[in-house]
This record gives sequence, C-alpha cells and structure tokens, in this order.
Amino acid sequence: SSEMPKLTEQLAGPLRQMQECAKRIAKVSAEAKLEIDEETYLSSFKPHLMDVVYTWATGATFAHICKMTDVFEGMVKFCTHIFLSDIRNILRMALIY
Repeated sequence: SSEMPKLTEQLAGPLRQMQECAKRIAKVSAEAKLEIDEETYLSSFKPHLMDVVYTWATGATFAHICKMTDVFEGMVKFCTHIFLSDIRNILRMALIY
C-alpha cells in the first residue's frame, strides 16, 4: 500500500527522529560535495510497514501481521527479511568499529 499509515506516538516519535537524522545526513553530504537531492533522499525512507514490522518484532504471528495491511504477504515477508538483514549488517559493523 502506498497510503501513509496512521502511526502510534510510540512509532511516530522514532519516525520523526529518523527523518531528522536523514535531513542531517543529506545536509552533511551536500556540504561534502556529494551529489544528493535532499527531497529524493528523504522520500526514499518508506514507513508504510513500520507498524507491521514493529508488531511482528514484538512476537505477533505472521497471520496476524498480514491482516494488518493490504500489502501482499510475499512482500511483507520480503520486507521483514531485508529489515533483518540490514539489522544484522548494522550489528556486524558496530562490532568491527
């Protein structure tokens, strides 16, 4: 679904923080003469499944989270798989540095 979900304050706060971090990253990147379009960069973050992933991370069943959205089940699985992969990479990088 491309429709922006209504997020609880529990998720809206972290989303605002992420957007502020993304703005800072775009600004610093531009200052470093890296080609970046701030609007394009900011719009690349898609919070549409934030509530679904959060609910899944708190222990909900796959059947339950699939009922929360009209997004195809395969896409939900793919997105959660990519999310987990990203988290693992972040953890791995944190251990290296």
